Amino acid sequence: MGGGAGTPRVGDSGGASRFFPVFRYQAKPSQSEKGATNVHPTVKSIALMDWLIRLVTPPGGVVLDPFLGSGTTGVAAVKGGFGFIGIEREAEYLAIARARIEAAE
Repeated sequence: MGGGAGTPRVGDSGGASRFFPVFRYQAKPSQSEKGATNVHPTVKSIALMDWLIRLVTPPGGVVLDPFLGSGTTGVAAVKGGFGFIGIEREAEYLAIARARIEAAE
């Protein structure tokens, strides 16, 4: 019986950080990493996006982010030497993303 969502599994303990040993787990980026004028509600950690990009993108590859948001994936891609294509429909968020990515370049 059991095994549904929220049910502890045998031998499963610890926090989410155990899944991300490559970097110090951080649920939210610091205000300095996020940027003073960044109003996007779900900004991700650059370290997290860097790890994910390197996990699935071959060296010299291109990263596609069809939901650009505030541009964290673009920042991580540019800093890691990858090509990058981002798509965002909200003009306010596009401006934030463009500024963050240009600053990373």
